Amino acid sequence: MAAVAAAAVGTPRRPVRLAVVGAGNRYGLGRPPRPRCHRPLLLTRGRRFAVAVVSRRGFIYASYALNPAHRTQIVAVAEPREFRRAQFARRFSVPPEACVADWRDLLALPGDRIADAVLICVQDSLHAEVATAFAARKYHILLEKPMAVTLADCVAIHKAVQAHGVLLAVGHVLRYTAVNRAIRAAIDAGRVGRVVGVQHLEPIGYFHFAHSYVRGNWRNEQEATFSLMAKSCHDLDLLAYWLRAPAKRIASFGHLDHFRRDQKPTAAGDAQRCVDCALATECPYSAVKIYLDKARRGHQGWPLDIITDIVGASGAARRARRLAPGVRGLTGCRCRRGAGGDADVPHVEEAIRTGPYGRCVYECDNDVVDHQVRSASRLEVAGSARSSLIREALRPVRAVFLGSARPCRSSLRRARALRS
Repeated sequence: MAAVAAAAVGTPRRPVRLAVVGAGNRYGLGRPPRPRCHRPLLLTRGRRFAVAVVSRRGFIYASYALNPAHRTQIVAVAEPREFRRAQFARRFSVPPEACVADWRDLLALPGDRIADAVLICVQDSLHAEVATAFAARKYHILLEKPMAVTLADCVAIHKAVQAHGVLLAVGHVLRYTAVNRAIRAAIDAGRVGRVVGVQHLEPIGYFHFAHSYVRGNWRNEQEATFSLMAKSCHDLDLLAYWLRAPAKRIASFGHLDHFRRDQKPTAAGDAQRCVDCALATECPYSAVKIYLDKARRGHQGWPLDIITDIVGASGAARRARRLAPGVRGLTGCRCRRGAGGDADVPHVEEAIRTGPYGRCVYECDNDVVDHQVRSASRLEVAGSARSSLIREALRPVRAVFLGSARPCRSSLRRARALRS
């Protein structure tokens, strides 16, 4: 990302054109960083972008273009779901001829290059194929994390961008949050002494884990990747960022302890879906509680905008407005809780009755671990920094830590204290 920021110096100040690959709901989680976290995207000033697959991150990154001061234009989008594609096109004024269903169709559009850069937000396992194809056509690339799911794919992407002389940035955006930058500055300045060890906890949250890693897209290693890569590559990147050294020796232990058929409560009987379960109002993982009750209260953002297209991406709309305060009212989307929520209840009911997100968490085809401990030594010398990362799925709430993905006021106060 630093290379992207540096490359912005001296670029001509003409409108930026972007293409987007992937605009739907790639993620089950994703509160965006505040605008200051997007400083590396200053490359986009005066540029055109395409977006490949409109995931939640696709919406968030593309919303940078909604602020006229950034002089950025979204010129094309590839998204297989018609509803998401049309929704994205309306919000970012993408012409119909530049809205396609497959990312390959973006490359087939008339002209040498339709954009200066591409935002790639496809599923993790497709990153290498898509990134190498766009690099070969001389597109600069913002690639959503993780870079790829195998070492061979990472090497292939690296070779492609080197061979064709294009810029590549991977979306490890937590490096640019105020809290994590303050931690790095405090360590570099010696305010916390010589660091010999870091204990880092990723409290995934019971409802988030059930949504994304038991019922959702990242539940199965064969279909996606292992959960340490899918969920905690941010955490691993932060540890390397804070300690300024790669890991030399690594040990990792994990197991799927809870979300298994033999852990199913006896009172649940043979129910395969939450709507048919006697514990639907009591189970903390109940789809009725996680999805339907929220819809009845008028909620329209995550995770409801994942399980049905009808709810739309109002959560992303709120984020787009927050990132672009100068264009409020232009998105044309509902973005307040309670605004039209009753109309979405039947669609949410249908989704949990027939779709994957209504399944009992003890009856799914998930195999990713729900508890993991990963330890690393940075240098094989006395006094070298060591780190441990603990990932827990069953936390009742998302705990607040200095390295949290969602820093609150208390963690920001700690960051300010570190600077002083």
